[in-house]
Amino acid sequence: MSEITKQLTTNLNRFDQQLSKLGKSPEKMDHMPSHIDLNFIKDISSKVDETNKIATDNNMLLLNIEATTTGLTDNIETLQSQSRTTTPLYSDKVRTREYEGSSVKYQPLRTNVDPKRTIIVTKDIDKHMVLNSSSIRSNFNKYFKGVEIKTTFLSKGGSIFIELESEDIAKQIASSWKKSFFACTQSPTNSTRCSILNDLNKAIIIKDVPTDISTTEIELALPHGVNKTNVKTTRFVKKDGTLLTTVKVDLKESSDVDICIKEGIMINHRKLTRVEKFKPRQRIIQCYNCYKFGHVARLCNQEHQTCQLCAGKHSPDECHMQEKKCSNCNSDQHYATSRDCSTYQKVREALLAKQLTTY
Repeated sequence: MSEITKQLTTNLNRFDQQLSKLGKSPEKMDHMPSHIDLNFIKDISSKVDETNKIATDNNMLLLNIEATTTGLTDNIETLQSQSRTTTPLYSDKVRTREYEGSSVKYQPLRTNVDPKRTIIVTKDIDKHMVLNSSSIRSNFNKYFKGVEIKTTFLSKGGSIFIELESEDIAKQIASSWKKSFFACTQSPTNSTRCSILNDLNKAIIIKDVPTDISTTEIELALPHGVNKTNVKTTRFVKKDGTLLTTVKVDLKESSDVDICIKEGIMINHRKLTRVEKFKPRQRIIQCYNCYKFGHVARLCNQEHQTCQLCAGKHSPDECHMQEKKCSNCNSDQHYATSRDCSTYQKVREALLAKQLTTY
């Protein structure tokens, strides 16, 4: 469009020069000398008017195009702004996390609790009732007045762990638990479930089991007194399908676990004594807001997000730094999520220590 405008302007200037040589304007052509061809001048004037009209139309078209382009640019910026507004940064989500309060007692790296006197509350928990350990205690005492709590915390999945003073008290609480306790009224089911932690783990691990022994043979060889109904036996295998000599057996009752560990498993006149209680694999919990260990993002008290790439105060998606930096050990050789981090290694060593039982 700019080239057309330039050409039109050139033509107008050429016509203006021709008129200037005559010394008269188009409006005074009726008084021109007779030796000048007035028709020729009028024809030129008509072409000038036509050219001016075309130029004006083209200028209006250019203005419309510029206005449209500006409008599109404004719309794009508006949409981008709305996108940023409707899709907040991760740090903004953390500020509005469900668990608020600086005194939140999150799941520690190692939890030394007695599973026989610890209850676990799951399902539709009202998160406003478990803002911190104090609120858990106060709400629990509304249901069970005078019952002392030894320790309590929230798991990374939002379940409530409550360790009580004795096994008998734990059994009484579990047996008298009502579905409405700690229940969220907004939930369709509006119910919670209470179990003794020790009862949830009803599996054993049998080691040194020959690979030619089937899972059915193992189930039939379980000691007398063990409830063999709905028993599930699983043999561990490698990624390539190679059978291992370790077998997991899910039992019906927690008492069955004690029987198997005490008596062992007799298969083909051979007694397998390496029978242990199954312990879920210990996992290292890392926060994806501050990238420290021992809690998750929704329980993080840090208002801004830490970049896992350069340790800056921004999200990884906004990072433009070329240099690495770990926010945990300050190394410039790896990111905060690297297993080479010295802080990660220390946490891992703590979890591998067998002095305490981890759940």
